[in-house]
Amino acid sequence: MSFGVLLVSTLTSSRYLLMSATKWIEVIDLQPSTSSSTNHTGALLVSLLSCPFRDRQIDSKWHGESDAEDFNTWDALLNVAVLRSRAKRIGPNFGVLESLAGHLVDFLGTGQKTASTTITLSCLSAAVGYLSFGESCGRDDDHFGVNERFIPRDFLALVNDALVESYPTAESQSRLESQEEASVSPAAYELLEAVRGAIEALPEVFVSDIVDILKESLSRWMSDEMSVVKDERSAETASSSLATWAIANARSTTCMSLFWRH
Repeated sequence: MSFGVLLVSTLTSSRYLLMSATKWIEVIDLQPSTSSSTNHTGALLVSLLSCPFRDRQIDSKWHGESDAEDFNTWDALLNVAVLRSRAKRIGPNFGVLESLAGHLVDFLGTGQKTASTTITLSCLSAAVGYLSFGESCGRDDDHFGVNERFIPRDFLALVNDALVESYPTAESQSRLESQEEASVSPAAYELLEAVRGAIEALPEVFVSDIVDILKESLSRWMSDEMSVVKDERSAETASSSLATWAIANARSTTCMSLFWRH
């Protein structure tokens, strides 16, 4: 399938774009290669991942009407992008996550609060699952081994901003309560859980840098000034997990004061 066809589909339907992409990725070569240092296919995959987010309005079909099928399709495309990156011996932190953030920050930073829609939070949760550091990235096969030490700061900053934005303000809390709607998307708790899992798996040398990027959002959720965690039963597990992580992984006075200053 040509890029032109995919571009046209971008202008008409995010769902059609993703479904078309899944047909194309069936023929992508995912075998390890050292013949070329370029990864043009990988770059195109990242662009495709960002395309649905071009619908920048909060009431767009992508942000307002996407369903589990849309997310599953996007997630499958993300997985192929990561596999392609590893096949080229490029760690996913740099080859996929940081590149994806470079695209998304332009589409989500428009004042529309699209960084905290359910589909955005779900996609970020899936992406956080591919954070990896150390000698082996995700596959046990030697030929997929990548020494990943790159910290995807722009991606983590995007996750931080999404979590900050998803925590309700007094105004939004009052409005939603009057409409008898949940104040926080369940996807926000899923993202918190994904972040907790990623932090728990970090080699100690990376903990301080990673937490420093995420400290604003984690501090806000743990202080819970709006008491949304207490009001949302589904939040109890995520909140407890974050507290458990703070105790188990605060390896320095700096980390401990960060999480318990409130």
